[in-house]
Amino acid sequence: FVLSNTSGAPCILHGDSGTGKSSIMAQIPVEVPNWLRTENNTSISVVIRFLGTTSFTSDIRRPLVSIIQQICTIYGFQKPIIHESNTLQDIKADLEKILEQIPTKEKLILLFDSIDQLRVEDYDCSMWLPVNYPNNVKCIVSTIPNPDMDKRNILEGLKSLCSNATIIEVTKLDENLAQQVIEKWLQRDNRSLTQIQRKWLLSKLEPTWNEPTPLYLSLLYDISLGWHSFDDDRLTNLRRIGYTRDAIDQLYDQLSKKHGEVIFRRAITYVQLSGGLSETELLDMLSADDKVLKSVFVHYLPPPEIFRLPNILWIRIRNDMHKYLVEMEVDGTVILYL
Repeated sequence: FVLSNTSGAPCILHGDSGTGKSSIMAQIPVEVPNWLRTENNTSISVVIRFLGTTSFTSDIRRPLVSIIQQICTIYGFQKPIIHESNTLQDIKADLEKILEQIPTKEKLILLFDSIDQLRVEDYDCSMWLPVNYPNNVKCIVSTIPNPDMDKRNILEGLKSLCSNATIIEVTKLDENLAQQVIEKWLQRDNRSLTQIQRKWLLSKLEPTWNEPTPLYLSLLYDISLGWHSFDDDRLTNLRRIGYTRDAIDQLYDQLSKKHGEVIFRRAITYVQLSGGLSETELLDMLSADDKVLKSVFVHYLPPPEIFRLPNILWIRIRNDMHKYLVEMEVDGTVILYL
């Protein structure tokens, strides 16, 4: 799609939650220079927005305005004046005009990830998403097809809006590919499994109604990181894992035993329910939680003037959960999202 030299509709990337759509979208800026390296004297720009990761990106108006400003900065265009009174369609029209001004020798890749994470009122993409693009501009959007009753029409709406769009479904991994991924991860980390551990783990890769997905695979592998060669008795816990939710529960149980049931589950719950916290805010909340304090300070109490949870306790949890935590900068502060 990126290499095609025709104008037209965007590319629609869709798939169930956890199939790796955002990972693919994040990899596109890395791969684009390789795809287009044979084109001499051509500059390549990639503009990407991960929608819904912050309050700033949940309302499509603000990402659109920032995209317009970024494109104007890249190509030296005069930035249009956008007032609060401007409608979404006004902003859409401004974006379309700017895209038409991009020199033909320049290439722009525009990426909108996770449209389903926008506010409900922004699900109607006809209000803000340009439909036709110049030859040198390619737009790729990603979404969950039918996540719930409110969002079930996003994919169908995109199809009806962009009748000639390129549509790509991101499917679950087949059993053979899932096994190859596990083997690659083991080689990368210089780890090996006993014969019975390997048998139990691979038995969980048999396709079910929506597994294995990359997320499910990653969770299973992270669970196996806690195994020792003499830990065959732990394998019985795998019996209750059939879906992603089961794997998450199992990983949480494993990390709760390592870090402490109360502090681990409270920390993850605070991050999840708040919709994002800075580490300072999280430590403040944990330090004000009596149940957390009682679970940590069992044998002694710290001085009253520094009655605060040691930072190292959260750092250890963060290090074990780093793959599932996203850092975004909001108003100059780094915010963590689960």
